[in-house]
Amino acid sequence: MREGRCHGGPLDGQTRTIRNPSGFLLCDKPTARAWFYDWRDDAFHIRDPEAQPLTDALAWGYAIGAEYDVLALPIGAEAPGLAASAAREAAAEVDELTVLAANPNPSRISAAIWRLWSDFDRFEPSALLGGVYAAKPGYHNYRNALPSSDYSVRDVAADRQGSGVMAAALDLSLSDAAMRKYTGRLDSAARSRDPRLYTPRGPVLREFIGTKDGRNVYCYVLTGGRPLGVGADAGPDPGRDETHLWHIHLSIIRQFCEDWSALDGVLSVLRGESLAAWQGRSEYNEMTPSRRSSFATPTGCSPPAFPTPTAMAGCRCICGRPG
Repeated sequence: MREGRCHGGPLDGQTRTIRNPSGFLLCDKPTARAWFYDWRDDAFHIRDPEAQPLTDALAWGYAIGAEYDVLALPIGAEAPGLAASAAREAAAEVDELTVLAANPNPSRISAAIWRLWSDFDRFEPSALLGGVYAAKPGYHNYRNALPSSDYSVRDVAADRQGSGVMAAALDLSLSDAAMRKYTGRLDSAARSRDPRLYTPRGPVLREFIGTKDGRNVYCYVLTGGRPLGVGADAGPDPGRDETHLWHIHLSIIRQFCEDWSALDGVLSVLRGESLAAWQGRSEYNEMTPSRRSSFATPTGCSPPAFPTPTAMAGCRCICGRPG
């Protein structure tokens, strides 16, 4: 963890807390510009006051690395010499094969998780990929690389099912306003036991971490709360680190890490789609009673509702426990 004052550039005078050791890449996605802040002398220093072009390759490259974090430029902050930019419009529909082809690590990032990120990215102007796979404890790592004592393997039976070689977490770096909006939507859905987050086979998420007010980190555990000290199977879990003021962390139950039908429900909540609209198109709502009942008893593998990385072979947050 690094915490210090920023010197120069759009964040001059502000304090930031990050996870990775070398600094951070500050991104203004609507104007496609970026700045590097390097960590030295207990502070963050702008590398070059002139912005450089922001490309997907640049942002994704650092998001999946372990040296620099990727942060969104706060709404209202203005790059020197630039007028504040309006939020970009959602992009047109993108072919699913194109989305899959952009996956930087298909051996560790499932097609379903990559689609969750890609679809979210298309409608949220400030969204930046904060990380998926990282070789550390918790859901960012794949199960087969972890000891049985790791909380992302030990506590919930459904985490011992599904793929053993795919990461099961997603970090979304966002503007301050977007952090509050999406954390609030997830919290409302979790507390009401919205079926988009609670499938017939159980909760899709173990937990999410973000902020509802821009000042305090907020975590809600949907299942497996007692081993974490929550006092119940579900409920708020305080004490997560302050990097979650600028990125939302999603811990995905491993049974669902390759299941697009399940992750589509999470996307629906994030988008602010009505429950009725989702129920009209969800695969889970189209099941016969017998099919729904069969899902209530896990078989050890997820249904291939979306092409898996294996099928496509031809064609990181620091958020381990405690967050």
